Amino acid sequence: MYLLALIPHRDAFPVLRAYRRVLFAGDFEGTYAFPLAVPLAVLPRPFSRETLKRLAGALRTESLAGGRDGKFRSGTAFIQDLPELFGGIGAFLGIYVDIRLPPMTGLGEAKKGAEIQYLFPRPALCAALIPGAEYKGLQKPIPPVFSFRAAALANINFSFRPLSPAGAAGSAGGYASEWETGPLVWLPNYK
Repeated sequence: MYLLALIPHRDAFPVLRAYRRVLFAGDFEGTYAFPLAVPLAVLPRPFSRETLKRLAGALRTESLAGGRDGKFRSGTAFIQDLPELFGGIGAFLGIYVDIRLPPMTGLGEAKKGAEIQYLFPRPALCAALIPGAEYKGLQKPIPPVFSFRAAALANINFSFRPLSPAGAAGSAGGYASEWETGPLVWLPNYK
C-alpha cells in the first residue's frame, strides 16, 4: 500500500528517537515498524512529484493561515484506529501534530486512478504500530513536546505482515514491516 506522509526534518529526530527508546523499553513491539512520519492518506498508487509539490505548497499556506508561524506542534499521545485495509495492524500509537490539511480534491490524480482510499482523521506522528486488538487499555507514555517547520511530503510504499500464519504450530507470532520512502518534496520556506 502507498501512504502519503509528512516527514519532519531530521532536526526533530533526536527527541523522537528518545521517545521510541522509552516505548521499546516498555514492550511496545511495533516501535521501529514504521518510519518517523505523519501518515496523512492511503493511496492505491503514489502521487506524482507535481502533485506532491502542489500539496506541499498548500500545506505551507495552511501552516501560515490566521497569523500562525508555520510551525507544526506536538500534542497528546493517542491510539489511532486503523481500517481493515491495514491487514493485521489494529492501530498505532501516535503523537498528535497540529496540521491543518489542505483540501485533497482537485489534485489531478483521480483520472489516473490515484484517488485517496483513506484519509487519516487526526494527523499524528506514528510512534509505534500496535498489532491486532492489543491496544485495549494500553498505557500511553507521555510524549515529548516538539515542533518543526521544515518538513517534506513523500509517498511511502509500506507493507506489514505476520511472520507466520495465525494458529500455526510452533508460531511465536510477531510481525514484519517494510517500507520504502520515495523522493522527498520539501514544503516551501515559511518566510
